[in-house]
Amino acid sequence: MLDPRMNLALLVLLATGVISKLDFNPQADEPIMMQPKGKIVEDLNNLDLSKLPIHSREIKTDENCEDLKTETINYRYDTKTNLDEDVSVLISSSSVLDDSVHRFLIMQDSPWINGSLTIKPHLNCYDHDEPKLIEEIKNRLVEPNNKEYNFSAPIEENINGEVGQPRDVDRVVFGGELKNGFFLEAGSFNAEFNSDSLYFEINHGWTGLLVEPYPLAYGEGLLKNRKATHLQTCLSTHTKTQTVLFDTVGSIRNETHRESMAGITNVKRDSEDQFMMQCFPLYSVLLSLGNPTVNYFSLDVEGAEFAILRTVPWDKVDIQVLSVETHLLDRLFPGDRTELIEFMDSVGYVHVPWGHTVQTYSRNVMGTTDDMFVKKGIQLKMTREEKEKMDRKDQEDLDKKEEKDRKKMKMNNEMKEELDKDLNESKVVNSRNADEL
Repeated sequence: MLDPRMNLALLVLLATGVISKLDFNPQADEPIMMQPKGKIVEDLNNLDLSKLPIHSREIKTDENCEDLKTETINYRYDTKTNLDEDVSVLISSSSVLDDSVHRFLIMQDSPWINGSLTIKPHLNCYDHDEPKLIEEIKNRLVEPNNKEYNFSAPIEENINGEVGQPRDVDRVVFGGELKNGFFLEAGSFNAEFNSDSLYFEINHGWTGLLVEPYPLAYGEGLLKNRKATHLQTCLSTHTKTQTVLFDTVGSIRNETHRESMAGITNVKRDSEDQFMMQCFPLYSVLLSLGNPTVNYFSLDVEGAEFAILRTVPWDKVDIQVLSVETHLLDRLFPGDRTELIEFMDSVGYVHVPWGHTVQTYSRNVMGTTDDMFVKKGIQLKMTREEKEKMDRKDQEDLDKKEEKDRKKMKMNNEMKEELDKDLNESKVVNSRNADEL
């Protein structure tokens, strides 16, 4: 069937097969042919172009973006006019050339976890509100499957995020009262470990969008059966889709040490741990969802946070609260934490410096920080003094848990060493017995 979106151009052919264009130019070299006297009354929209012979085809490159190429195919269709004249019609169908590049990955020790990457260069030509781009993202959204949760660890181990960020937001901004809200978590990893949105989903019945770029982590996340939509993408640092270099080991690292988790990087390495990836603009992602009110936005993408936030048309979106990881700012993209705070103030957000203060030992060593931003006009449900009192208790509990985990790890390591020692001694005894025999 003809797609109503196709660009149709009709060229009439006489029975001799000589083309006579309806917009014929007398200055051209083509012979002037008489037009048929009758009309074509057949509904050409019912034609199946795939069954017609191809007369000609042409590929044109957009003058404003070389990645956008349009292919026009002219199909020939033989028919008759209402006066029973034999004519042929050329039907011109234009579409964007499919330039997709695919890459497939499988987790070696867990082959049931797999993922893929798709890059379509022509998408880089579209502004963030282009309907064709929005439709592409819609087609990539994976809705929740309504199955039972399939977590790898007891839910209490990840319910509060890495260091309680969602709990902080719930206490300070919502007072534990907002039910059935909507979250957006960018950098959701496998949708379980240190998830900053699971708290709201479990405790308050929220749903939302989980955004993760790394294919294997994303693939594992689909198996968790979260009550949220999934999207595999990184977030663009421009108002258009962009293709970037992604490092699966760490966005900021050297040969022996890393300062971050996987993310966009600007340092090219001769390594299979890096590959190209296509990132969608945050605003485009929101539009693909119908531009909902986002009650909580967790942004943890290993250094590109400020660059991403700069791309948002803040007067066109409704995001109430943000948790932003900030210690890697100004390492990969321009703009430090102070500049981010000033920027967020200029677009209508209050910085709550005491919003996220609880830390783990490892985060203290790395200097990891998170900042809370609340949309101006939203009344906080907790004072700084009340929050600090709760934080002291939460920090004590976290310190006890870490100490318990360290002791457990030490005990496991000692047991492993004993087992290895016994195994080695057993091998020596068996070897001596074999020699004696």
